[in-house]
Amino acid sequence: TYTSRSGRNSAECRGAGGCGGGALSLETVRALMSRHVGVLRDEDGLRTAERALEPHLDDDHALTAWLITRAARRRRASCGGHRRGDAPSAARAPEGALA
Repeated sequence: TYTSRSGRNSAECRGAGGCGGGALSLETVRALMSRHVGVLRDEDGLRTAERALEPHLDDDHALTAWLITRAARRRRASCGGHRRGDAPSAARAPEGALA
């Protein structure tokens, strides 16, 4: 697992929103994505994930996760199997779209 210069391990970095610098382990990226960018998501969680990943964009896993997170933040409506907990309840899928 990843340990930052401050000596914090990956579990502490996940809780703190990322420790900055160096590569994150794939396990850490997966845990971050599952917790904040999973099927049920909201702006606060997406922002937390984005900030945690930003210092690690030189890592392919972190960069891919960050791009997914950015795209999810831009799309405020629920889409497919993913649901935004903070999406307006009045938002509806276009006619003919699968809900």
